Amino acid sequence: MTSQLYEIGIASSVNGTATSTGTAVVGSGGTAFLADFSPGYLIKLSTQYRVVESVTDNANLVVTEAFSPNVSGEAITRVNLKNLEDLSTAVMFPKGDFLPWQQAIPLGSGKSRGAGKPSAVWHYDFLPLAMRTVLRAFCTGKSADVFIRTLINDADAFEYFSAVMMWPDGKEDKQAGRRLNFNIEHKFLIALDIGD
Repeated sequence: MTSQLYEIGIASSVNGTATSTGTAVVGSGGTAFLADFSPGYLIKLSTQYRVVESVTDNANLVVTEAFSPNVSGEAITRVNLKNLEDLSTAVMFPKGDFLPWQQAIPLGSGKSRGAGKPSAVWHYDFLPLAMRTVLRAFCTGKSADVFIRTLINDADAFEYFSAVMMWPDGKEDKQAGRRLNFNIEHKFLIALDIGD
């Protein structure tokens, strides 16, 4: 398993409802867990997200940590997070830059206070066209709602967020089927409590 945990995915509703006691999730009303989930995807029940550990059958799956409190008869949302190297055309890992706030506000005491939601920039010195096309599928316009797992600079750890993916403005620097100095910004990051 790779130590680089840069992931991206989108959320979608799936058929049926689910109940969870402990780490077991039981679906009803026509769930198709085998088709809808894979290990590593996120499942959202009520307001809680959890990482799918395994899928037993169309009505049963296991998450890495229990929902707390337990949930019953909840609508199901999946987030199909995929490691960048596992996408159809493997995408090289970016140089990640995490910004914990949008701006620093000077205070009368001489200190500063951070304001605004965090953001993350994925920088590529160069990005082959095939890889650019794969990333573009997540953001077909100027921006798109996505879910990411990205590096948090201060902690040297990877965390999950909902985000707005922003496609670069202006003309892209093209060279021999590649894009040079290519940056994808993820704004308005909201940390997901996945129960870890």
